[in-house]
Amino acid sequence: MWSEEELADFSKAEMLEAHVRKKLAQNLAVAANRCKEAGIPFDITVEDLMPAPLHCPVFGYRLDWYKDGRGAADDSPSIDRLIPEDGYTAGNVQIISNKANRIKNDSNLEELRKVAEWVERRITEKARANKPEPPQITSLSYGRV
Repeated sequence: MWSEEELADFSKAEMLEAHVRKKLAQNLAVAANRCKEAGIPFDITVEDLMPAPLHCPVFGYRLDWYKDGRGAADDSPSIDRLIPEDGYTAGNVQIISNKANRIKNDSNLEELRKVAEWVERRITEKARANKPEPPQITSLSYGRV
């Protein structure tokens, strides 16, 4: 590989940025082909997505920009369309985790709220059902027994 001397001129930030730009360019090329076939607007470049986040803005965990191979993990970066029908256009895209994008995929805001409210109700109901009842006091006696 390279010697320490050869690498001395490169910062980690520069190397990461070069890698992120390359990965974004590859992902944009794939998205552009899908959009062309489906008639979805596409007019963004890598520059529209920079600086790319290092953490998912939804969940806060670190995005894995180095994952290679087929299939994306939950922490893989994903290009999200805020309003899907508006396509991959400037101001309508953001990078979030693959997990956040899967949750958001094919849902509008009202549907996402309904799912969240339903899950919250079910968890609350389950917690109540599993909570032991306090002992019932049937009578109070004062004085001597």
